[in-house]
Amino acid sequence: MNAFYADYTFEVDFFLSGNEETIIQSLKNIYIQQAAINTSMEKLKVLDTETGGREALRLADEVAGKGWFSLLLVEQLSYQSYIPTYIIEAICFVSQLNENHLRKIIKHRAEEGLFIDEKLSELYTFLSDEPEEDYSFTEIVNYFYDLNKNDQFFQLYNVYTQYMEN
Repeated sequence: MNAFYADYTFEVDFFLSGNEETIIQSLKNIYIQQAAINTSMEKLKVLDTETGGREALRLADEVAGKGWFSLLLVEQLSYQSYIPTYIIEAICFVSQLNENHLRKIIKHRAEEGLFIDEKLSELYTFLSDEPEEDYSFTEIVNYFYDLNKNDQFFQLYNVYTQYMEN
C-alpha cells in the first residue's frame, strides 16, 4: 500500500503541469458567451498558481462541477497533455506495466506526433517496419529520446524504472 499526494487539487496540478491549452479548449463546452470564454482564457494564460491555477479550480468548483469538469477535460486530452506526476506514480505502483506496454506507448506517441513533428515519422516507420525482436527495448527508448527528449513518456519511463528497481 502506498499513498500519492498532489501539491494542490487535481485541477490546479493539471493546470500547473502545462495543460492550460487543454483547459482553454474545454471552455467552449462550459460557456455560451464569448466574453465569459475570453475572461477565463486570459486568466488561464497566466501560468501561475494564483491566477491560472485559481481559475482552473474556479471552473471546477463553481462553474462546471469537479466531475463534469474532469469529463470535459478528458474530451480535450491529446498526446501533448501532461499527466501530473503523482498520477503517473500511482499508475506505475498499481499497474503491471511492462516493456511491451511501453513500446506500444512509444509507437502511439510517435504516430500521434507525426502531424506536428516530421522527425517522429522516422520513429513510427521504424517501429512499424522492423520486427520488434530485432531491436532491444533500450535501443527503442534511446532512439525516441534522441528524437523527442521532452516527451512526457520519459516521466512515465523514469517512474517505471524506479519501480522495477525496487
